[in-house]
Amino acid sequence: MLKLKLRKKKNKDITNQWTYKVGRKIGTQLDKLFINKKFTVAFIAALLLILFIFIVPIQNNIITVSLLVVLLIIHFILKRKK
Repeated sequence: MLKLKLRKKKNKDITNQWTYKVGRKIGTQLDKLFINKKFTVAFIAALLLILFIFIVPIQNNIITVSLLVVLLIIHFILKRKK
């Protein structure tokens, strides 16, 4: 029978890496922004606008908008039940 030797992965201290430090700083700044509900709604609306204008073909926009409306209705119904 063939035996495979598996190497143990070295556990590196991730907190010393520069990517971790930069990502953590960006994350804390974004958390401060997304606490504001108006900013969050405006940001999502801008992303949806970019999606509908540049990415999604015009034929699929009606289907996509109708699915988003259904999801929003379901979201508000579930939110009220809590």
